[in-house]
Amino acid sequence: MNFRTTLSNIYPLLLDSNSYIYIFFIGSYPQRPDSNHELPIILNQLKTLGKPIKKIYIDPEYSKESLNTTLLRVGHGSIIHTDFISPIDYTMILEFCHIAGHLKNSLSIIFEFSGSQRKQPEKREHQKPYLYITPSNCLGNTNDTIYKPIIENDNGKLYFYNPENFFSDEIVKLFKGEINNQTLLKLKYMKRIIKNYIFLVKDIYRMLFNYIERPECFDVSHNVVFTKNEPFFHPSLELLKKRMIGYNYNKVKRILDDFEKSDFSSLDIFIKEKIQYYISLIILFINNGDYQKVNDNYELLIFNNSQDVLKIINKLNDIFVD
Repeated sequence: MNFRTTLSNIYPLLLDSNSYIYIFFIGSYPQRPDSNHELPIILNQLKTLGKPIKKIYIDPEYSKESLNTTLLRVGHGSIIHTDFISPIDYTMILEFCHIAGHLKNSLSIIFEFSGSQRKQPEKREHQKPYLYITPSNCLGNTNDTIYKPIIENDNGKLYFYNPENFFSDEIVKLFKGEINNQTLLKLKYMKRIIKNYIFLVKDIYRMLFNYIERPECFDVSHNVVFTKNEPFFHPSLELLKKRMIGYNYNKVKRILDDFEKSDFSSLDIFIKEKIQYYISLIILFINNGDYQKVNDNYELLIFNNSQDVLKIINKLNDIFVD
């Protein structure tokens, strides 16, 4: 059965008067007894929201057992797709989620356990309050905070909590406000985001900075420049992308796309600004939302090269872990 046919089984639900919670599990077949990919703990919370839940499991490994065996484990009413999905199939999932979110105020979660590094989740057009996409990790532990998105209710409309657009204000608000279970839950979630910011600075922005300050590492006959409207600017960007091919490539591509759309003319300045921005947020969180502590640690926002950035982010990471 092709994936379009599988997906057609849930399109009629858009005609229902109810809004749904749709959960797509990609690569979820339990390869080991302790795997919690099929029935993550978040399901217990979702069941309390009063919305019907539709689960779609996608993995060729399901073809190795009978459909009844699978349904006994994951729940009758679930949809099982016993094949891989192509990039086009993945796009169809996203389009369904957008339609369900816009037309029916439905929530959608995509749990990705295939390990495939897809470009779509990095695109801002897919970062919506009704859609939550987990990292793609075949060893992902769904008890981790990143697999337990916070769902909020605004006058009956549900949406996924995402503080990144107002992160510094939210840090201060949570640390200075009343401490309750919801506050602690949000702080735990934001701590996971800070951990990701440390990764971004150390493994992506620092590496981009490193290549920018060492144009001689590119073995080409033309000048390597990272300033807009200069000769060989676009070929130089392509060289930079190729250097970063691998696990982080899609994140790098999004960063460079953001730069091209920005008012910055120099990639060097753009990258330095981003590094300082993320470091300031990390310092603010570590110091419980105290802006004065950010000012007091101004030396952590000053760096001359990528090696300086590495020392700073390693120091912050040690404090953060402690």
